[in-house]
Amino acid sequence: VDRLLADPERCAETLQSAVACCVLREEHQELTALERADRGLEGWGRYIAAEIDVVDLLTGRKLDLNTLAERG
Repeated sequence: VDRLLADPERCAETLQSAVACCVLREEHQELTALERADRGLEGWGRYIAAEIDVVDLLTGRKLDLNTLAERG
């Protein structure tokens, strides 16, 4: 959302790189608390900090969040 607001002209490009992630209510609360405590924390970095595993529902494999975070 921050990228969309910062550069609305690139909306289509930004949305092409977007990834949806479903979390439990408790996980959402933890992610929100971490982000509020550290404004520099964003994207997959929040999941890494919260130690929340992310699983690709198509493959059933756990994602390597460190690699995804490096890609931005």
